[in-house]
Amino acid sequence: MVRQAKTKSASPETARVYVGVLNGLDREADVQIKGFECGTELVKFLDRCNREGSTSCIVDVQLALPPWLNTTDSWVAQSLIAIAHGRFQVPGGRARTKYIFQVASGLMYTDDALVFPVNIQECTILYKMGDPPGFGQQPHLEPHQVQMSALIGSLLNAAGA
Repeated sequence: MVRQAKTKSASPETARVYVGVLNGLDREADVQIKGFECGTELVKFLDRCNREGSTSCIVDVQLALPPWLNTTDSWVAQSLIAIAHGRFQVPGGRARTKYIFQVASGLMYTDDALVFPVNIQECTILYKMGDPPGFGQQPHLEPHQVQMSALIGSLLNAAGA
């Protein structure tokens, strides 16, 4: 089963991904947060950060879910545990191919739908927690991860995004 946005006259907001990055050469630097649509530019950025010789250290990758998608009254940001590209079935039997994001709660989303594992027909995992190094939980980065989640949620809700 896939839950999609209700049809409205105005397009609903879609999920976004935020990547917290530290400059590995400057341990005193602040975490920079970069925002992305749920697509190819995000994957290219993560690839660049993980190339040999890159000075970027990924602190956390968060999926920000709009209220209609997370079924609350506000935006919610959750740490990602995996990013995949796959094909899945939607209501009516049609298949879609998109990036699929699994969050810390275990739920899976595209930019505009909740995806249930039973509906996934094909899936290639691009990133998972701890692979490549820097993508996932590292004890010394946990304070940054908690702050990043709260900051993203606060900013999106304040902006009425």
